[in-house]
Amino acid sequence: MLNVLIVDDEPSARDNLRHLLDAEDGVTIVGESANAIEAISQIHRLQPDVVFLDIQMPRISGLELVGMLDPNRMPYIVFLTAYDEYALQAFEQHAFDYLLKPAEPQRLNKTLQRLQQRRVPQDIAALPESEGYLKYIPCTGHSRIYLLRFEEVVAIRSRSSGVYVVRNDGMECFTELTLRTLENRTPAGALPSAISGQSGAGTGNTL
Repeated sequence: MLNVLIVDDEPSARDNLRHLLDAEDGVTIVGESANAIEAISQIHRLQPDVVFLDIQMPRISGLELVGMLDPNRMPYIVFLTAYDEYALQAFEQHAFDYLLKPAEPQRLNKTLQRLQQRRVPQDIAALPESEGYLKYIPCTGHSRIYLLRFEEVVAIRSRSSGVYVVRNDGMECFTELTLRTLENRTPAGALPSAISGQSGAGTGNTL
């Protein structure tokens, strides 16, 4: 059984893909997301086998989302988009497949068959690290979503309750990104070593 997460900001696109996947044997839709920040949380929580991911989404694109995922928790990625100009970028992000919208039943079925055949734990060591730093660190605080540039960050704290980012104005935000991702995809080593990890609930490591 393939556990699938659908990520697309267009309700009609999610409806269409859900309809096609419901008609396939051996597929369970474990969740749907309308944006990248919500998707990161669901990927960590639900651990789907495959994510059908729209490329063009507001604020954080599907391509940027993949760069924010921890390679140790990486599901298979099938990109979906209305424009084939993104195909090269998609495969540079180590996508399993790339489908044009609206997805055709026969083409989708071939992708699912390949996924079923290759549904074994991915060789994480063989997955190249995404290159370059993230443009933003997505996080939440005070019932709002923030996309923080690294220049705004003074500390990154790991606690039992999760990973937190401290802004230069002192506000602390929760992020779904893992410490591994933050260490690899941000200049975290440049943060002041004097920043303490003792404030707030619990204690932990500080970058």
